[in-house]
Amino acid sequence: NAYNFPLELAAIEAPSING
Repeated sequence: NAYNFPLELAAIEAPSING
């Protein structure tokens, strides 16, 4: 996700916007 590139690894399983 582009919302939280640093968390992209975790966003793969659950896209979340935490900045």
